[in-house]
Amino acid sequence: MVIEYTVSERDGPVGPVFVRRLRALDTGPLWFILVLLLVSFAYVAWRHRVPRTASELASLSRVLIRAAALIAVASFVVRLAWPIDSHQIFDLHVWLWPQCVVLFSVGALSAERVWLQPVPGLLRRSWAAAAGLSAVVLVVVLTLAGGDDEELVLGGWHWQALLGAACEGVVAVGASLWVLGLFQRRFDRQGRLTRQLSRSAYGAFVVQAPVLVGLALGLHCLAAPADLGLLALAVGAVMGSFAIALGSRRLPTLRRPQREPPGR
Repeated sequence: MVIEYTVSERDGPVGPVFVRRLRALDTGPLWFILVLLLVSFAYVAWRHRVPRTASELASLSRVLIRAAALIAVASFVVRLAWPIDSHQIFDLHVWLWPQCVVLFSVGALSAERVWLQPVPGLLRRSWAAAAGLSAVVLVVVLTLAGGDDEELVLGGWHWQALLGAACEGVVAVGASLWVLGLFQRRFDRQGRLTRQLSRSAYGAFVVQAPVLVGLALGLHCLAAPADLGLLALAVGAVMGSFAIALGSRRLPTLRRPQREPPGR
């Protein structure tokens, strides 16, 4: 909002515009943290009520297929009421909840049963190929259907919306497996700096919005070329967000208490 107001060179004070945006109860990028917190609470409550048992055995391939199908069906149904890019209170992105909930559940179950340590090579390659094929099919079909039909994929009783949800289910599961497998194979070691950065990732995500806004306003005042400004904004925002997060972890009130060694 601040960037839009500045770049458009509107007349009048920014205060009333800011107040109107506050009344919209928009959480910005922090919507994801709020949804993750809600899903985490729900999973803990479910596990407290239904403890894990030895009988909870299932084929990983079957679970992944069910997950992709559930994302597709639930996304299509949810988007009948809340299409993609629709606004809800706190900007909760309800149209993405089926994907968030299902992927969280698959990740939690996989961690409990050590399914993906590591990701099986054949499984990773198969799902990556299926995800790529699904993305290509969606793009080709929508391109052949024409520009007017591209809006129909956002939600409603349209075959385009159903196709989009089906492809989304496959892409969500396949891309997640591929990225997880990639990091297991290529980026499974940490040095001192990368370990500190990984522990500060949550804080960097929280402060990213004000850092981005501040840098964007500063670059706008400098009238830098668009390409150079975008590169400087991307690099500066990442470095600035992690620097603030790293600094906050060193504050006395935010430090994790040190455990005393055994025997004391």
